Amino acid sequence: MTSLLEHYKVLGINVGAGIADVTSSYKRLCRIYHPDVNDDPESAELMKRINIAYSVLREKLRREAAFRERQSYSWPVRRSA
Repeated sequence: MTSLLEHYKVLGINVGAGIADVTSSYKRLCRIYHPDVNDDPESAELMKRINIAYSVLREKLRREAAFRERQSYSWPVRRSA
């Protein structure tokens, strides 16, 4: 199983980068390493790793954003006297 740190490393971004950084790095790497553009036989395998890293980090950041949003709209807790 691949760790989150390895996913950040594959995309070439710092740990804790936001969704915009993840997306822009993914798009940049796709323009460079996509097998339709790059003739290197290893580009297909590298694109698989890039796609996995992007999907994992994108979902992680989306879940964190949704959790923060839920926390900011939570109802006040009533305390009994």
